[in-house]
Amino acid sequence: MKSFRTILITCLIILSTGHISAQLSYDQWETVELEDEFGDKTGEKVKRIFHKGKFSNSAVYNEDLIVKVVDYGTNILISLYEYGEPPVAELVYEGSFGSISIKMPDDTVKKYEVFAPESGGLYLNDEDDLYQLLKNGKDQKLKVSVRQSSFSDIGQSSYNFNLLTQ
Repeated sequence: MKSFRTILITCLIILSTGHISAQLSYDQWETVELEDEFGDKTGEKVKRIFHKGKFSNSAVYNEDLIVKVVDYGTNILISLYEYGEPPVAELVYEGSFGSISIKMPDDTVKKYEVFAPESGGLYLNDEDDLYQLLKNGKDQKLKVSVRQSSFSDIGQSSYNFNLLTQ
């Protein structure tokens, strides 16, 4: 009986720490307060939004993706979570620029140059055209396509997701 209880508790822990998607709200910008490394509120507020999408690579096709976009005021970080779980997908070993494709609401496709830091995701600063679109887009729904090969010779992952502008 004791081993059954141990197995049951272990299963509950695994289920409760599974996908990050369990407690998220999607497709709506919200203002949240940042926390420090101890989980204490810092007083600094940011805007963020989560989206669902799909990713593929040489091993999988159309697997779940969660995209987190955080607007820090003068820069925006787009984090890609393969299988809907941490860690953030790393597109490069060394930070580099590449282009991503955006399908606009009128079905035109535009390319935007963005930076992929070695820590993962995509980084935009207030001088980037995509940053301006995300900040001033008046709730436009965009379709995004990110190809790892645009940033690096390694890896063939692709990421597709919607993105709602502010």
